[in-house]
Amino acid sequence: MAKHKVLKSVAHNIGASFTSLMNYAQDDYVMGKLLTYARSSGETSFFIDFMSSKWSPIFDKRPLERIGSFYTKMFWENVEHQGSDRSLVKSARLELAFDITRKKPAAGGLSEESPYKCTVTLIDDRGVDYSRTLSGWWFPEPYQPPAGIRGWLLRLRWRFGV
Repeated sequence: MAKHKVLKSVAHNIGASFTSLMNYAQDDYVMGKLLTYARSSGETSFFIDFMSSKWSPIFDKRPLERIGSFYTKMFWENVEHQGSDRSLVKSARLELAFDITRKKPAAGGLSEESPYKCTVTLIDDRGVDYSRTLSGWWFPEPYQPPAGIRGWLLRLRWRFGV
């Protein structure tokens, strides 16, 4: 018999996976890519709706073009693997928001971190809310030196093969 109780774990696991160091795309973590985009565009909120398979437009652009479909698939696999059933889920959505107005130096001082909040909202067929929120600080990688130093470093790398 399908279980409702495990939906709490599903919500937590999806949020933890999305914000983890295992979520990597090309040359940076997905969270770092999203933070870089947020800082350059001013768009600070992103979502994946697991019920409708719709997501923020950034998840249709390289190198993030597989994130929306990957996490939607992972969500439903997690529901079934945990012993529940799709029919018990009436609403499911991941929302990520950065506060780009707040910054602090990252470890090593080579970048700046901004706070984030990732909320997975999951409501079952009885109206019970299993939402989970994870929060913390994130910074983009790889380190991008200021423009004046960037040219000097590139010449140094070319000259000495560093």
